[in-house]
Amino acid sequence: MSGTTRIDIDAEKAKLTELVKERDALGEIKSNVTGRRDINSVILMNVKEQSAAVEKTEKKWTVVNSLSATANGTLSQKEKITLETYVQTAYFDRIIARANVRFMKMTDGQFELERRKTSSGLRGKVGLDLDVIDHHLGVAGGAGRAEDDVVGEIGIEAIIGFEVIDFVDAVTRHGEFG
Repeated sequence: MSGTTRIDIDAEKAKLTELVKERDALGEIKSNVTGRRDINSVILMNVKEQSAAVEKTEKKWTVVNSLSATANGTLSQKEKITLETYVQTAYFDRIIARANVRFMKMTDGQFELERRKTSSGLRGKVGLDLDVIDHHLGVAGGAGRAEDDVVGEIGIEAIIGFEVIDFVDAVTRHGEFG
């Protein structure tokens, strides 16, 4: 028997037994890793859900904390305003926007009303004062001391008054003011 090699069957069976043991051990490791991966996937999904819930809660807290700071007068770098004034300014901005439509039309776009963002004087009613912006001269002045004859003749109080009447009417009839 020339050109043939003799195979040791017992040695080959021993190698096969070792390879089967190795395969089984790797299969068990794979099974453990797959199980841990599945568990980790569930944990990851729960963490993402909890993270979204925490983020939503933080946003709510930020709004509530800001409102609380406003109501308690503890906002940093802001003038203290009452809750009543805060609510009034929210509606006042809407009224001013509507009044400006009339005012700009009546003055050919020269004048516009703007709510003053800072307190004027000792009254402490931040946000309830008006300035009149003169677009031709590029200046703003207090609505209560209008120097321009046109502004004085029109009567800013009347313009705002019309819008307040419209506002009250819209709220009582429809529950909204747009």
